[in-house]
Amino acid sequence: MVACDLTDADLRHADLTESDLQQATLNGGKLSGARLVSTDLSDADLTGVGAEEEPVRLDGSCLNQACLSGAVLRNASLIGAKLRHADLTDADLTGADLTGADLTRADLRTARGLTADQLLAAGSVGKARLDPTLRAACRRSTHGTGPAARGPVGQEVQP
Repeated sequence: MVACDLTDADLRHADLTESDLQQATLNGGKLSGARLVSTDLSDADLTGVGAEEEPVRLDGSCLNQACLSGAVLRNASLIGAKLRHADLTDADLTGADLTGADLTRADLRTARGLTADQLLAAGSVGKARLDPTLRAACRRSTHGTGPAARGPVGQEVQP
């Protein structure tokens, strides 16, 4: 299903495990309860997708260079997902499990649009690959110490 157009598709509870959805367009799609485990979503457009009702499973999926701008991925499972150079501008990652996820860019800077606020709202970021500046901002924010705690939070970090 490479480069397929699934704009506004209702994929709630769909099982697309190990699918090849490179360059697919899923704008505005409904993903609540969907399983996209180990799915290739490289360069896919997931602008505004929603998984508000039930978490979507994206464990081990490749979302490199994917656009997730404005996506609602509350409580999503992104364990070990690859999000290198993904656009996460305004994505809702509240309660998401980002354990072991790769959230860096090729130059080891943070994925586009990713903020400390998004990471602090996530359920888990343990062992996630992050830009060191962003990881430090998250640590300072959780401890609430000093002016640095207010620095990059709410803003995209660009070292």
